[in-house]
Amino acid sequence: MNLDAASRSRLQDLKSIIMTALPAGLDALYQKIGTEPETARFFTSEAMIRQAKDKQHEHWWGLITNGQLDESYMARAIQIGQAHSRIGLAPRWYIAGYALVLEQLVRAVVMAHWPKSHFGRPKINAEQVAEELSALIKSTLLDMELALSTYFEAQTQPRRGGGV
Repeated sequence: MNLDAASRSRLQDLKSIIMTALPAGLDALYQKIGTEPETARFFTSEAMIRQAKDKQHEHWWGLITNGQLDESYMARAIQIGQAHSRIGLAPRWYIAGYALVLEQLVRAVVMAHWPKSHFGRPKINAEQVAEELSALIKSTLLDMELALSTYFEAQTQPRRGGGV
């Protein structure tokens, strides 16, 4: 995905913007989860939702926005995929949920760099904003790919005899 050192550095530069917007994205996600019977059943209490939000916040704060896309990050993403497989969360719900979160994050990046008035000048140019958004989107897709690949692998294990 070409998440090179420059891309990881851009993620670090976006950390405050992403972490400020992440709660709204997670709120949108869990609001939607609560309205869909197929997903609402996974969260039987506010405490469970709060715990899931805290884990997602930690995942973004401690790993993704630090540009720490290393073995510990990959292990965490794999755990997420395994958990989704274990509970039977259909991939479409995971992808749809990430779309809601990513929508809020992209919006926040654009708004942070948009001129505040007719005479205002953006803090960075359009090319830099495009590079930041590219790093954000690529890191999000990497996160999804790792979790979904793990999910699909776990789903096919029983068909292959369950061996490793």
